[in-house]
Order: sequence, then C-alpha cells, then structure tokens
Amino acid sequence: MICKLKSDEELRALVDTITPEQGRMLLRLEKSSALQGLTDQKEIIILEQLLSHGLVDRGNSQMPAGQADIWTANGNGSRFIKIVREIAAARAAAAEDVPPDVSGEWLMFS
Repeated sequence: MICKLKSDEELRALVDTITPEQGRMLLRLEKSSALQGLTDQKEIIILEQLLSHGLVDRGNSQMPAGQADIWTANGNGSRFIKIVREIAAARAAAAEDVPPDVSGEWLMFS
C-alpha cells in the first residue's frame, strides 16, 4: 500500500501525536529502508499506526492488516523526521522547557 504524499503542514500537525515508540520505529525503518519478516505483534501494531498516519508503506497491499510481508520507508516519513529535527533544534535553541518524550524528543536521543 503506497501512502498519499502529505503536505508539510499535514506532517507538522502529526509532530505532537507520534509516540516515542512510533518515532523509534520510524527511525529504525528509515535507517534500513525496509523491514521484513517481523513476528513481534507489538512492532506490527506500531507499524500499522505509522501506516495510518501515512508515514510508512506496506510492501504487499494484498496481505491483511497485521500480516504485511515487508514494510518500507516512504517520503512522508523521511520528511516528517526532518521536520521533527528542525522543530526540536529550534526548541532547544530557544531553551524552551519541553518534557521528555514530547514533541520529537525521541529524535534527539536516537
């Protein structure tokens, strides 16, 4: 399943909704380009959540939910990571008090 390209505004709207677990999975997928043969149900659920936000693609759209044979990074996810890094850097530069694991903190420690 190939996700529709999202605008930067749509991606910015997701910044405060992505959990640290989802963020770490997105980074993992971005580094490897694809994940295949996953059996851990928790990982599959996280990938399904990222898919629902349009940040990853499921390699075989014929497979039922939770049974994808391959998960792939996509342009939305790559741009989302870049946007979160920019926001995190701007907040750090402004010395805002941002609680841990909020607003992309997962990217700063990865």
